[in-house]
Amino acid sequence: MFHFIYIQPLPLIALAIIASICLWYLINKYHKKYSKVLNIVLLVISIIGIVYCTLLRNGKGNNYYIELRPLYSFVLAKTQKEYYREMLMNVFLFVPLGLSLPFVIDINKHKYITIVLTILIGLLMSITIEYLQYYYHIGNVEIDDVIMNTIGVIVGSISYIISKRNI
Repeated sequence: MFHFIYIQPLPLIALAIIASICLWYLINKYHKKYSKVLNIVLLVISIIGIVYCTLLRNGKGNNYYIELRPLYSFVLAKTQKEYYREMLMNVFLFVPLGLSLPFVIDINKHKYITIVLTILIGLLMSITIEYLQYYYHIGNVEIDDVIMNTIGVIVGSISYIISKRNI
């Protein structure tokens, strides 16, 4: 299933991110009765998906490498366009975490603290995954993954930010 998502055109993935933000905003704004349960379910599914895609699916292999230069993927993408896909997919992978987590940990009247906690949890989760990939020699350990994953959490959090605006 995850391979099916990975091969989709990049504009379609970007559109899916925007659509998920809009959908999650609508669900949380107009279906409050079910939103807490839906957010918990999406949070669990997103954590399982992240762990599967980053730790379980790869396994130990000979393709293990470490890249600690921030934003080096952009340098590589100049000659190898596949790096753009990899960066967007790292964003996409953490969007559901950003969609659901702020609604789960919602601190009433402290929306900024909720967002900061969401971003910190996403960042720490990404760093933990990269550390585990390093420790167990699974996949590739890259600073850019942490950056893109954190951007994914921030992008996903947009639905929470919009829903908490005082209009």
